[in-house]
Amino acid sequence: MPFFDRFFIGGETTIRGFDIRSISPLAISSTASLDASGNPIIDLDTGLPKVNRGIIAAGGDAMAIFNGEYGFQSPGTIDGGLL
Repeated sequence: MPFFDRFFIGGETTIRGFDIRSISPLAISSTASLDASGNPIIDLDTGLPKVNRGIIAAGGDAMAIFNGEYGFQSPGTIDGGLL
């Protein structure tokens, strides 16, 4: 599934208290380290190409959100007073 078709949640319209599009499944990303000419950099200890690993937000294939909100009128006034 293309990255731009994935689901990310967070923000005022989905889950309050989180930054917009900040909640998502995570994935481990592995990319080979390349030199200036595009050749892989070899680790001298192991003889294998060096790999950069990182965690990226992958986005979801599906999304379901259920929000509930209940409002009520206070029976009296609330006085905060000065502390």
